[in-house]
Amino acid sequence: MKFYDSSRYSVPSAWDTYASTSRNQTALGYLKVEGLRVKYVGPGEDDRQAATVIANHPVPMDCPLFYFEITVISRGREGFIGIGFQTEEVNLGRLPGWESHSYGYHGDDGHCFSGNGRGQPYGPKYTTGDVIGCLLNKTNQTISYYKNGTSLGVAFRGIFEERLYPCVGMRTAGEEVMANFGAQPFMADFQNVLDGYKAQVLLGISGTSLPLISSVGTPLLPQLLHDHLLHHRCPQTAAIIARDLLISSQETDEPSQSNSPKVPTSSQPSASLSVSQDISTRQLIFDLVTAGHIQEAVTELTSMYSRGPLDSNPSLDFRLKVAQFCELLRNGGAAVSSSAVAAVSPGSASSTEATGAGVPAGTDAALAFGRTVLAPHRPKGPAEEELLSDALSLLAYEDPETSPCGHLMGQATRDTLAEALNSAILKYRGLPAVSPLERIYQQAVVAVEQLKLHNHDHAVALDVKSAVFK
Repeated sequence: MKFYDSSRYSVPSAWDTYASTSRNQTALGYLKVEGLRVKYVGPGEDDRQAATVIANHPVPMDCPLFYFEITVISRGREGFIGIGFQTEEVNLGRLPGWESHSYGYHGDDGHCFSGNGRGQPYGPKYTTGDVIGCLLNKTNQTISYYKNGTSLGVAFRGIFEERLYPCVGMRTAGEEVMANFGAQPFMADFQNVLDGYKAQVLLGISGTSLPLISSVGTPLLPQLLHDHLLHHRCPQTAAIIARDLLISSQETDEPSQSNSPKVPTSSQPSASLSVSQDISTRQLIFDLVTAGHIQEAVTELTSMYSRGPLDSNPSLDFRLKVAQFCELLRNGGAAVSSSAVAAVSPGSASSTEATGAGVPAGTDAALAFGRTVLAPHRPKGPAEEELLSDALSLLAYEDPETSPCGHLMGQATRDTLAEALNSAILKYRGLPAVSPLERIYQQAVVAVEQLKLHNHDHAVALDVKSAVFK
């Protein structure tokens, strides 16, 4: 996996044969370029007949690391081959490193060149059969090289140019090379380089100081975990966290109404229901929805919370009706009374029309529900229009679960609906619809994505989801 696999910019993939000046045209005339392959075909008598070719695109701005490899097919007469990076405006009639804003490692003497023709000793010479890798690290502002998969260390520091192109240059007859910009596996272990870079970024993040105390005066991380567990209906585990990490020794003998130690919470429910009653009720409703018992879930909801959570969220109310319709189809239209329809949409005109003898059994039950509850619904926006259309289309299939809209009958849809209903109840109770821990996660994802859009080097190396859920 390379950073530039997901780049928003075009990436180097071949050599560019376009020459913007007559001088560059002359230089490129000394090279035979065929895709990734380059051969020197000029006279090669002196340095004035050197020739360099650059890639078709610069290193993407959102890639903190870029690596490519050059295989030397033939060293030619003298092996005057240079490999590196340079900006677009550099004269192509010079080898890499001989001009300003150009950097090159040469095979004939192993020297590295930057801005002039007097190189500095750097690494070994290279010749026919060798594979030379070139790594630009924009975060550290360095260029490093590899020979046959082995790192030669940093050749250049203080690389500040924003638009650098991979390049290769030659000067004597018979010199020939082949480039690999990542379409083929690299000889060097570039994945190890990427992993090291990511580890460096994560190490810097982990060294950042965070507040240790929450807004209610308790240790921050245990409090976040405790509130998250209560949010997701795990009171026993939350009580253990409270007992071991949040409660002082003076308070542990004071049981709460749920026989758990009293612990301050970041948010307290506004309704009269106790915390333990609220959790157990939300868990029951959650389990009913995930099991496909939509009617029973709505009945429990309205008996404990009235219709408040649904009245304040009409879209969720509609999704529950669609889920009820899908469960009727799943069960072959098992008999359901008119009161069951009313439980999903109490007080609606369509449900009043359905009262009396009861909704018929068999597939007719689903038809009746669709006719009396779903069909009269006026969608509020494109999303509800699409959902209604998809739901009613299930009636056209002998096996609706395998139809194009069969996902509406899948377990994942049940689970998502159960979570949405849990959040709606919490919001109705005056509690956050999303736990503080989840909110922090969401904010981290958005922050990293925004930094990526601005080509922040460290952000490109981060994947919040994989870091949290690996």
